[in-house]
Parts: sequence; C-alpha cells; structure tokens
Amino acid sequence: MTAGIFICDVMGHGMRAALVTAIMRGLVEELMPVAADVGKFLTEINRSLHAILKRTNEPFLATAFYLVADAGCGEICFANAGHPSPFRVQRKSKAVEALKSLDPRHGPALGLFERATYPACRATMQQDDLFVLFTDGIYEVDNPEHQEYGLERLQSAIRRFTHLPSEQLLDALLKDVQRFSRTSEFEDYVCLVAMDVQKALVSH
Repeated sequence: MTAGIFICDVMGHGMRAALVTAIMRGLVEELMPVAADVGKFLTEINRSLHAILKRTNEPFLATAFYLVADAGCGEICFANAGHPSPFRVQRKSKAVEALKSLDPRHGPALGLFERATYPACRATMQQDDLFVLFTDGIYEVDNPEHQEYGLERLQSAIRRFTHLPSEQLLDALLKDVQRFSRTSEFEDYVCLVAMDVQKALVSH
C-alpha cells in the first residue's frame, strides 16, 4: 500500500499568489499519472509552471516537497524543490531527524528554471514512525526580542511532544510557537501535515 503527500508554499500573498496556488492544484491533478515517480512529478510540475510564469514580467516561485510512502517495503521516496526538509520522528527512541540528513539531494524552487531536475531520494520507515511536513511560516517567527523560533526549536519541540497523538502534537507545536512569539497571530501562512506509519510492514 502506498500513500503520497504533496506540500507547497507559494511566494507572496494576495490574488496573484492565490492564482498560482490554483494553477499548482491543477498541475498536481493533471500529473497524477506520473505521481509514483517523485522526481519526475516535481520536474513536470516545474516545467509546466515555468512555461506559465515566464509570460509575466515579475519572478514568481513556489517551494514544494513530495513524499511517497510504501508500507509494503518499508520505504519512503521523496523529492524536494527548495522546501524546508520534513522531520522523521521515531517515537520509540524519540529520535527526530530532518530527511535531508538521510539524503541531502534536492532541486530549486518550482518555476525558476525551465530544465531543473529533482532527484528521487529514499529512506526507510518503521511502524510507529511519524513524518512531520511544514511550511517556513511555522518557524520564521520572531519574539519581541527579535529572536527567531527557528528550526532547532521546532525540532526540540517535536521531540518533547513525541508521546502525543499526531493531531495533538501539531496543536502543541502551534501553541509552543505562539508562546515563544507572545502572540496568537502568524505573519505568514502556516501549514502542518503529519503522517503516521501504523500498518505493520511486510518483511522481505
């Protein structure tokens, strides 16, 4: 059994960003026939998006991360287009590591270069693992002393909350960032996605 997760972050705000987001949604649907190949999937999205955006006078881009999990072989395959690297959480040991530490290869943000390519990276997964995907709005938050929350604090917070069910863990992360910044508002859009590995994996 396989499952795919696609997360992206479009530059800017307002109508233009909303339009690019709608275009991205359409491209994802259109390219579902090649979705099993994570590198090709991002490569084709980039090619199509670049062809659309090059007609405009201003540069525009979107970061994205695409992951396909195969419970049958206990493996994930992923490709990165300039997006913050998700974390793999091993609940039993409370280990939290960025996927880029397992395979650092990646490509540029979508829409920048017509012939960009996106390597397909692989890593193992085990039962009870958790994968946390996010946009940079969750950690590029400052407190009144102009200190940024940052990726290290995010990683530490995830480690503290590994005992929580995924939905509660994401809520706890949001509250931790809000406590740090001393405000309930986020200046940038925030997206958090969690994927639990609950099914026992098939041995080969």
